[in-house]
Amino acid sequence: MIALKQTTKSAKNVIILILMISALIIPTKHSLAVEDSTIGFIIEASQMEGTPLGILPTLGETANQKAQPMLEFKFANCSVQGLTIKKLVKTQNGIVMTKITSKDTVQFKTLSLKVSNAEFKQIYAPELGKIGFRDIKLLAHDVNSSHATLPQFALEFETDTNLELQPKNEQELQTMKSTLENLIQTLLKSDAN
Repeated sequence: MIALKQTTKSAKNVIILILMISALIIPTKHSLAVEDSTIGFIIEASQMEGTPLGILPTLGETANQKAQPMLEFKFANCSVQGLTIKKLVKTQNGIVMTKITSKDTVQFKTLSLKVSNAEFKQIYAPELGKIGFRDIKLLAHDVNSSHATLPQFALEFETDTNLELQPKNEQELQTMKSTLENLIQTLLKSDAN
């Protein structure tokens, strides 16, 4: 009786193992993982302050374009209030969004963002050598930080969302770069006086 139970358990284990291996080996006709592509990240904040390290024109890859014109924003000692990060992924069934929010101030030792669109209501100089943005919204495609503190964060998933920002073309990004550089220089000069 004991030998029969062990043989039945062994047979079940072998069948489960065969099913698992065949599921991994046999390709599915319409695999969502193969066709999914990341559109980008919508990054929103009520306030963002940091030491500017530069705004550089660059190219980056998006879901729709291999060489999308972008601007790379670089900051040191950056603090962000009211942060929301939305990762947008295009699937066969529409856009799926992963949303991360933080109720506390987020700190970045360094922060680099490659963006194809940016909107903000105000730019200001909070203290010597720093700049700040109020109500900022970015369409980012690459986000890097050497160290980040993300306290009290919440994670949500949503489907059938609309793309809030569209990438800007190279001329629009160049105009944005010039405008921002002029504003930053003006703010930093007036702050030094």
